[in-house]
Amino acid sequence: MAIMCDNLGNAFGSKGDYDQAIECLEKALAIKMQIFGPGHPSLASSYGGIGATYRSKGDLVRAAEAFRAAVATLGADAIPA
Repeated sequence: MAIMCDNLGNAFGSKGDYDQAIECLEKALAIKMQIFGPGHPSLASSYGGIGATYRSKGDLVRAAEAFRAAVATLGADAIPA
């Protein structure tokens, strides 16, 4: 189900319907959290997709929040020096 929500969110984002895209992407994130729990690496891609959608929408504050959540999920060791 999470994959379908991700795909649907990406489709809405591609056509410029960012609000609908974010709704779907956040639903996918919630499903993944229920399945894997917080801190699982698979959540990082969801946070990244949400961030990219907010960036496309022009909401750079929320985009940065989502990107920070992706980085936090992966841990500091995931970022190259």
